[in-house]
Amino acid sequence: MSSVVWSSVLIVGIYFLRKIHRFKSGFGLSALVLLYIFSIVRMFFPWEFPQTIEIGVEKVYPSIYRFLTNDHIGSEYFHFSLLHMLSVIWLVGASALLLRYVAGYRKTMHSIMKHASPCGEREMVSFETVKRDVGKSANISLYIVPGITVPFGIGMLRKSILLPEREYTDSELYFIFLHEYMHFMNHDIPVKVLISIFCCVFWWNPIVYLLKADLEQTMEMKCDAAVARRLDTQGRVTYLRTIVSIMKQFSASDSVPYTSTALFRMERTLGIKERFDVVVNCSTEQNQILSKLCLSLICMLTFLASYVIVPQPTFKAPKSIEPNAIDFNSTNSYIKQDSNGEYWLCIESQEPTKIPADLMEFFRQTGLSIIKE
Repeated sequence: MSSVVWSSVLIVGIYFLRKIHRFKSGFGLSALVLLYIFSIVRMFFPWEFPQTIEIGVEKVYPSIYRFLTNDHIGSEYFHFSLLHMLSVIWLVGASALLLRYVAGYRKTMHSIMKHASPCGEREMVSFETVKRDVGKSANISLYIVPGITVPFGIGMLRKSILLPEREYTDSELYFIFLHEYMHFMNHDIPVKVLISIFCCVFWWNPIVYLLKADLEQTMEMKCDAAVARRLDTQGRVTYLRTIVSIMKQFSASDSVPYTSTALFRMERTLGIKERFDVVVNCSTEQNQILSKLCLSLICMLTFLASYVIVPQPTFKAPKSIEPNAIDFNSTNSYIKQDSNGEYWLCIESQEPTKIPADLMEFFRQTGLSIIKE
């Protein structure tokens, strides 16, 4: 339960950091990998250390815990709690969503590539110029696809840039290829795929869908900033004109696959001004590094805090109805360790009682303090 709470805290933190302009460029594959590592490690390795501070929650949490863990179905040899039932529902739901996502992704790729034809010499020359200017080489294919009205990049293993059937000027071709190439350099498509898988696995947690919120705009602004840092003032103006030109060509009835990167999407019309501001006032490489360091530091601190502070359900001990029984707790009792290393349970107005080490550990976990002679 605590792993879910802390993972949700981290997701909310990332979401609000993405709202800050200077942190938008820092959200990419590295930040998402950190989130994955955090969630996996915290879920499958729920260690508790001597320094761990357990925060007892007396309201709501204990009721939920008791309701989930009590046996609701079973017999003499078989017991099945609501928690088991919910775990099965979780696994079935995650498996179904993952299968649907993979099938949909394959269907989209097949449908697009079935009608695609390789680009001509002019497009290849322009694309080679982009690769030379960026200084990094990647194996990306270029295709012309009838029926689409906006260029976009698609594919993780079979990376491709798809162009509509229309004529572009040399500068438009250059900036279209530069934009999509930077998306591939930023690993934006793997980020979208990983986030989609994360949402499929944790489909029951509404917080995870914050990862998808405004993701498209964040990636476009990050890509625009990467492009703008390579251009002079005149180049930035031409780049913005290319975006406007693509906007005019886009058809409202045309749909772009979610796991793709496009220079413009109809649903992001309201974010165009924000993208233009990024191009005109793009941040330096140093600011980008600082934002990534801040995100990494926040993830690390949240990860450490998840092991230091652990919320736990707290249950009040029932009062004994036995005539000779003695009720004790941390307010009227403690454990004393003598010079020989033996433990004694000391209760107010009672004689100390010697207890074994395993019972001492149990009492310590219930809140009794240990005092050494």
